[in-house]
Amino acid sequence: ALPPQYNALKYAFRNPKHQAHLELKSCRALHFVMAKPWERVAKHEEEEFAELFALWHAARMESISGAFLRPAWPSRVVHTGLPGLWYVPEFVGGEQAAELVEHLYGDELRGRWQRMRRRSVLCLGGAPLPEGA
Repeated sequence: ALPPQYNALKYAFRNPKHQAHLELKSCRALHFVMAKPWERVAKHEEEEFAELFALWHAARMESISGAFLRPAWPSRVVHTGLPGLWYVPEFVGGEQAAELVEHLYGDELRGRWQRMRRRSVLCLGGAPLPEGA
């Protein structure tokens, strides 16, 4: 599994088991599963995650993070054949990138990589098709 800072769920911040191992300021990717701060949500969701929603709105309003700015996406498309894949420079910094690569190729995930015909796939659930699709 990826380190929590790259794969945190909003619910982890309400779970005492996870709170001790995760700090909001260290998160690089926070998944707003179910209710999202940019959508109309049920009142109980707004109240339960009011702090996270407020942080998201503040970051968006203050333009703190490029992830919230909706940059010129067409200019960031990696390849015209992959219209939903964008390159966002500096999304993960040098130190975080090194940590992520070390984790991906480290002992914990060794044996979970499968060599396909034209690429390697890290299997974290399910099984890739033999033809590599």
